Amino acid sequence: MSNRKNKKPKKSKIKEEKHILNKRVLLIFSIFVAIAIFILLGFYLKNQLLVQKYTKVIPKEDVRSKIFGFKGTLTAPRVLTDPAQFSDSFAAEDILDDNGNTVGTEVTILIDNPSYNKDKKRIPQDVAMLLIVDKELKIKTLTPFNPTYF
Repeated sequence: MSNRKNKKPKKSKIKEEKHILNKRVLLIFSIFVAIAIFILLGFYLKNQLLVQKYTKVIPKEDVRSKIFGFKGTLTAPRVLTDPAQFSDSFAAEDILDDNGNTVGTEVTILIDNPSYNKDKKRIPQDVAMLLIVDKELKIKTLTPFNPTYF
């Protein structure tokens, strides 16, 4: 009788060891999958963040408000393009304050985006820069706004 009692605990001990081994394998596999997901998610987020700075846009009104303290009104639109220069074009408008006085000129400059080749699907091909000069033609700002970084 004592032989039977000794054999039964060995079988249950083997089953328990297999069960513990299965738990360890499952835990290791779960950790591996979690690490793989974190790595893939990290690459995706890194790519999104890198491209995001090349696609961020700020309104021209915000740039004007920062320079003059008010948004102003734009009048007298004119296009200043040189037919010999195909890559660059300019559009200018006068900036009026709340009293209707001309306080400066806003010039939008479109140029080729040098960052376009980094991701042609998501980064715009052209860059718009905003040049604001006051009445004395002193440069107040030259700011990229669409996108803000190139």
